[in-house]
Amino acid sequence: MGFIPVLGFSGGKDSIVCYDLCKRAGIEFRAVFNHCFESAETLKFIREQYPAVEWRREVKQGFFENVRSNHNGMLPSVESSYCCEDYKHNRKYVDDAAVLGVRRAESAKRAGRTVLETKNKTTLKRNRETIGEYFSAHCVSSGAPNEILLMPIVDWSDEDVWGYIHRYNLPINPEYKTARRVGCIICPKANFTSNYRALMRWPKLIDCVIKARGGAGRNRLDYYRRRRGLHR
Repeated sequence: MGFIPVLGFSGGKDSIVCYDLCKRAGIEFRAVFNHCFESAETLKFIREQYPAVEWRREVKQGFFENVRSNHNGMLPSVESSYCCEDYKHNRKYVDDAAVLGVRRAESAKRAGRTVLETKNKTTLKRNRETIGEYFSAHCVSSGAPNEILLMPIVDWSDEDVWGYIHRYNLPINPEYKTARRVGCIICPKANFTSNYRALMRWPKLIDCVIKARGGAGRNRLDYYRRRRGLHR
């Protein structure tokens, strides 16, 4: 195909497994970490355990500075999760061939994903021999910005992922000691409980949110202060 696959690496369990699968397959690939608002533990884990991973970020400002400077203090939401577009899926970094640790079991939105997705049917036809019989039955043309998307663990369960990690004694992100998922500290797509726990763990983030919004929304965030005993 002439492409060097780029593995999207986050430091989470799924990307760790995909990284190991690519290594064991003996293929040439790059692993890239499109970082945004991850915890210090995750950043340290990637630096120490996966030094070959490339760090990539088009938006140079940090999360809250980006909210304040580039989005007029409007926090990202489920309807407008611009942080993903700015940091994680910036259109400047569309790779021809990408490997993703996406799994159907993660959400209803991902339930329809397939092992291989391509930008159009022409790509499927051009690579028919490489794709083979199995992929012909488990791939679609999705109109994705990438020429080819490969999701090798799309049909794995959580148990499959953890079983693989323990079987091959892969390093585990310390964030999993207290969390079920690894990613940005707070996320508009995460549920209330996940974001609430993050704000309780790092209460100074509440002040960062207020400052990013220029003081707007203080009443809503006072709730978190009271729960933490930080009300002023």
